[in-house]
Amino acid sequence: MVYSQVIKLLDKAQIQQISLETLGSERYVKRLTGWKHLIIMLFGVLKHFDPLRELEIGVKVETMNLSHLGLDYVVHCSTLVEANQRRPQEFFAKVYTSLLTRYTSNVE
Repeated sequence: MVYSQVIKLLDKAQIQQISLETLGSERYVKRLTGWKHLIIMLFGVLKHFDPLRELEIGVKVETMNLSHLGLDYVVHCSTLVEANQRRPQEFFAKVYTSLLTRYTSNVE
């Protein structure tokens, strides 16, 4: 599965640290951490799910396969809407920048 290969390229500890250091990223968070939010959104991108309702259904179908990534519950559409509104886009920008730095420095 391509999804698991992409996830292996991510450094979970570094992403969690970025989330903690990004102002407001973990504010009002009960269970949907920055890491889990990123994993779910990447799943949606790779599976070409556009509406969040479609993403929610896709996650429900794949629950058993996603549990090894730390997704121990089904994320509802309303939770994703709230997370997308509250989590600063700066978190995702920092994650992207860290990945770009990590993997472009190895290309040369």
